[in-house]
Amino acid sequence: MTTPPFVSRPARSSAVLLAVGLSLTFPAASAQTAGTATLTGRVQNTAGGAALENARVTLAGTNRETFTDAFGEYRFT
Repeated sequence: MTTPPFVSRPARSSAVLLAVGLSLTFPAASAQTAGTATLTGRVQNTAGGAALENARVTLAGTNRETFTDAFGEYRFT
């Protein structure tokens, strides 16, 4: 019967951190290649912080635009 090789605690910790890091990285990469994303935000008056309704919001470098709702919120999908 052979005994398994000794693996130091830092080496095991590094392997676990690498596995966790890779599992967090690859789902994000696959989501990017799918071309799906949602961008949301809120437009408000700088003086008083009141929501700006019907403000035009555009994505720079594209022809996409949307308008804010009654709460100053917008969404691109």
